[in-house]
Amino acid sequence: MPLVSYKAFDPGTGIIITDSDDCEDIRELIDRLRTEGKLLLSYKTTIQIFPEKKVSRLEMAEFCRNLSFLISAGVPIIQGLEDLAAMSEHKTLAKTLKKVVTDIRGGMSFSESLERHKKVFPPIVRNLASIGETTGELDTTMSEAAAHLTRVHEIITQSRRAMVYPAFVISSIGIALGVWFFYVLPKIFAVFKDMNIKLPLATRILMDVVHSIKQYWFVAPALLILIVIWTLLAKTHESVAYNTERLFLKVPIFRNAKRLSIMAFFFEYLSLILGAGIDILTGLKTMAESVESRIMKRVIPSISEDIQAGRMFSESCERTGFFRPMEVRIIRIGEESGKLPEQLKVLGDFYYKKLIEFVETLPKIIEPLLITVVGLVFLVIVVALIGPVYELISVIGKAR
Repeated sequence: MPLVSYKAFDPGTGIIITDSDDCEDIRELIDRLRTEGKLLLSYKTTIQIFPEKKVSRLEMAEFCRNLSFLISAGVPIIQGLEDLAAMSEHKTLAKTLKKVVTDIRGGMSFSESLERHKKVFPPIVRNLASIGETTGELDTTMSEAAAHLTRVHEIITQSRRAMVYPAFVISSIGIALGVWFFYVLPKIFAVFKDMNIKLPLATRILMDVVHSIKQYWFVAPALLILIVIWTLLAKTHESVAYNTERLFLKVPIFRNAKRLSIMAFFFEYLSLILGAGIDILTGLKTMAESVESRIMKRVIPSISEDIQAGRMFSESCERTGFFRPMEVRIIRIGEESGKLPEQLKVLGDFYYKKLIEFVETLPKIIEPLLITVVGLVFLVIVVALIGPVYELISVIGKAR
């Protein structure tokens, strides 16, 4: 979006204002200034090379929480938004809130203005704002939006911790072994050769392994480069991202973390949407816009199509092959009892707790395994070195 730098005259104060804003076209800026009672004097359009920083989930949650508090305290929404814009440290959010204030003064509702700024406000916030205005409970729905965004942030953070921890530990061990194989062991073997020591079979095998690793050292950097390229492709190509996620769901440790986070988000989101009074098809549509999982982006439309064809929600979930029998059974109980939002909340809480437990127990599972593997590697090294070292000591003793 182009950035417009402009000068405007404020008749109320008689001051010429110099400011900048991002607008689709100059007409949008003129209309906005006219609503504020200002007159555009001059402007200059430039292209933004670096996009503005996105508003994070936690920052959006904080905004929703603060807005809920101000509304419940009896502060008019325009004054509340102005106060939040003034106190916000996020430039994009502050600038957008000023636009929302202008839109409301121009006759728009709060939710209609949020729809104009979809790049800043996520679907869940826009939908709950619309429901809150309709029911007269905007403070409640904004509080629910804040709680949901905070919960989603925790889900994503926990799932990333579960996946990053094994990678970090394995990388650290790999670096340590690399130092031994590329620096320490070659120097020790060089001493053995200079002393013309008869080497046992274990030592000769280890020397061949070290020689092969040094000869084909380029394999490790090549794999690292391939991983980086694959990661970049996953960010730009839908099919690559989808297949990467499918691969993660087949790797034991990553599979558990990924599925738990997907299920926790799915049931948490849908429970909030249905509990707020939004119909299930609209809820699934907005969820498809918000969910990060590429697999769920394909599963959700399939569920929607089945529901439109007349099938029950539980049956539609079962037909995807992604949901487990326990999940389908609990969903079906919710449908039959008329308490689907409550049942989905139960599932969301269940998988969130399971995710937390998994992340907390992961180190206890991985560390013994890695210690065993590393211990065996160094045991082999010690066994391969102890014989020649003993022989070397004997040679030195005889020389004296």
